[in-house]
Amino acid sequence: MKRVVCLLSVVVSLEGAFARRVSSKVPLMPSRVEYETLSDEPSAEIPKRPTGLGLELGTLGRPTNANADLVGLQMLFGGRFFMRLPLARNFYLRPALGYFRKGEGNGGTGVVQHSIDAGGTVQWVPWPEWRLRPIFGICPRVEALFSQISAFDSSGTSTGAYRFRLGPSAGLAYSIDRTLNLIADLEVSFPFTQPVRPYAGMTVGFIYRID
Repeated sequence: MKRVVCLLSVVVSLEGAFARRVSSKVPLMPSRVEYETLSDEPSAEIPKRPTGLGLELGTLGRPTNANADLVGLQMLFGGRFFMRLPLARNFYLRPALGYFRKGEGNGGTGVVQHSIDAGGTVQWVPWPEWRLRPIFGICPRVEALFSQISAFDSSGTSTGAYRFRLGPSAGLAYSIDRTLNLIADLEVSFPFTQPVRPYAGMTVGFIYRID
């Protein structure tokens, strides 16, 4: 009988030691993933933010006095190529180069509007750890506008008009994985020329993380 009791005591002791060893290796809760940082572990230190390259396609609404497509705006279609550079915690600088165009024709005549813009949007991401994140910013842009006119067998290009615009922007970013984000942006800007009439634009695209 004493041998049986001793044997049972040894088995219980070994089982308890094994259970403690396994439980020490298994975390009680998974670590939080921050989709805008380079580390999966939260830290008291300010994490490094990723740099990215991106492409957006969409529309640019330009104010016009004639042939408006929507609420006094002429809609041009195109896109922007941009970089995303970290400035400080939750802030980014996004330099971009864009091109938009719109063609109209009637019989043997036609007009194609070309808009080239460049800017450096400053963006704020308040909750970088969320998979679906809101983004807010200010978007200064310089625009060069040219018109290409064709009539039957002749064509010509009008002198370009140049404008500086400034206004707010808002958007959403969704992390597919650690390197690829889908984005959607909406912006309104005002030119520093007379008359002051608002531009509007909406684009969708992606950002690919390069560091």
